[in-house]
Amino acid sequence: MNKLKNNKMKRFLLITAIFFAIFILISIAPALAQLSVNAHAGYHTLSPKLTDGGTKSGKLGFGAGLGYHHPFNETWGFATGLDFTSFGSTLKFDKINYSYQAFDAVENTDFLFKVETTKVEEKSTSLLLSLPLLARYTLWLGPPQGDLPAHQIDRNRNSLLFSGGLRFGFPISRNYTLKADNLETSGFYSFENQEYVNIPGVFFNQPLESRKGTYDANMHVQLVLEAAYRLKNRLSFGVYFNYGLNNVQDINDQRPVAFHFNNNQQPLSTNSLLNTAYTKSFKPLAVGVKVSYDLTSAKSSAEKAAEKVARQNAIDNELQQAELERSARERAEAERRELEAKAEAERLARERAEAERAELERIAAAARAEADAERLAREKAEAEAEKNNIVMVRIRGVVADQKTNEPVRALVEVTNNQSGQLISTVHTDLNTGEYIVGLPVGSDYGIAFKAEGYLFASKYIDLRNTKVAGEIVQKVEIQKVEIGAQVVLNNIFYESGRTELTPESETELLDLVEMLSQNPTMLLEISGHTDNVGSLATNNRISQERAKSVVEHLVRKGIEGNRLTYRGYGPTQPVADNSTEEGRSINRRVEFKVTGI
Repeated sequence: MNKLKNNKMKRFLLITAIFFAIFILISIAPALAQLSVNAHAGYHTLSPKLTDGGTKSGKLGFGAGLGYHHPFNETWGFATGLDFTSFGSTLKFDKINYSYQAFDAVENTDFLFKVETTKVEEKSTSLLLSLPLLARYTLWLGPPQGDLPAHQIDRNRNSLLFSGGLRFGFPISRNYTLKADNLETSGFYSFENQEYVNIPGVFFNQPLESRKGTYDANMHVQLVLEAAYRLKNRLSFGVYFNYGLNNVQDINDQRPVAFHFNNNQQPLSTNSLLNTAYTKSFKPLAVGVKVSYDLTSAKSSAEKAAEKVARQNAIDNELQQAELERSARERAEAERRELEAKAEAERLARERAEAERAELERIAAAARAEADAERLAREKAEAEAEKNNIVMVRIRGVVADQKTNEPVRALVEVTNNQSGQLISTVHTDLNTGEYIVGLPVGSDYGIAFKAEGYLFASKYIDLRNTKVAGEIVQKVEIQKVEIGAQVVLNNIFYESGRTELTPESETELLDLVEMLSQNPTMLLEISGHTDNVGSLATNNRISQERAKSVVEHLVRKGIEGNRLTYRGYGPTQPVADNSTEEGRSINRRVEFKVTGI
């Protein structure tokens, strides 16, 4: 009883607060409020979910209310209000059984009193006060009439209204009428293990009269969808669909509904079916038609703001008129100063262009002089080699950007892999990217290609078994510093089947250290690869250990270990045909890949 009183008090306070909020909203924004009245009717049901054996049906429900619409612009707005709506349901059960412990004063013992009620029917009605909170979209039919300002909306047109949102309902009255065709009673005495019917003093096969009462329900939350056709005279016709989102059952008494007898031997009902275990839940559901009439018209916030701006503009125009002459003089003076500034800027631009041209000429001249010096040094070295009967092989090539194929100005360093001695340093041509170096036969060489903004690249030249002079032509593609770029280290060497780096690898490793030092935030993955000769497990281990040896060497040279990772891929990523010795040699390699910058 206390819980019921508390729920009623909460509902009263909540309804009062809603009325007060709507009143304040309408009071503080009368120019924006579009008030309307509405009436609606349709199929309204509490849509109870019953246990097995029961049936349900809805009723024709009615409602009326007051609406409030606040437009934000020509199409979108916010709608709310207060509505009174009736709901109803009819529940039917063929049979309901109920039992409870009773005391037999004659036998001086407890017994189980059983009641069986047949053809039970309950009709329930509910009146709800609801608050909708909806978004409304207006689709105007036909173009506006006449020439209107940009901020003004022609509302003298027919339109389609689409609304959606939530509705919060508060039960005001909740009544039910419960009746049944017949009541049968019996008593079970456990000490005799015997059930008796026609108990003395208790009616048997007693016809029952209808019983009335109230049931308990919580606040309703419903999904709302509405569509309407609005005439320009403010009258609108439409349809609505309300679907309950929450179980509004307030009390679920696990005792089934039953009829029992009072002291006057009159059969009474103990509860509503909606508040018993026969009903698992119930949610309001409504579908119907709605008629509305707008009491007032409204202006959107944009229209009100535009009118305010228009008034302010009129004031501003008066002030601006007084400033026209002064502004004209200032504008003329500003134009003169602008012309002078433009002339000065053009003069500075010419001087800057001339300085840039001179700097480019200086760079080109220096490059030509450098190329001439390198050419003379090469020719001198070749002449001395010829004089001393040293066989030379000329290495000729072009250095280009891997993606654009544009020539790149790069530094070319040639190192004797056997001695570790740097024997030649040249630059590629400024315009063509070409380079030429002469190398004596009888040794193998590593060539490194370095350019600003690019990852270094390398080539391996083996002239140990070469006996005659000749020329090797090759194209070198270098990659810009970017994540995902991958470079083969062509001058990293291991003994066959071993994982320790040979001394000939030192020069290439130093180039790798230099690149990492110049790019202190760069992260690399060092990967090892093998051909397909031998077992997969052996190749995976060798490739892993070789990649690890490179990382360990870099760490010993001062590179932070957290910038480096290593991985062995074995024979799983070939870049050449493993069916030839040349292809297998190419597949046995170590690479680095940029994983972070």
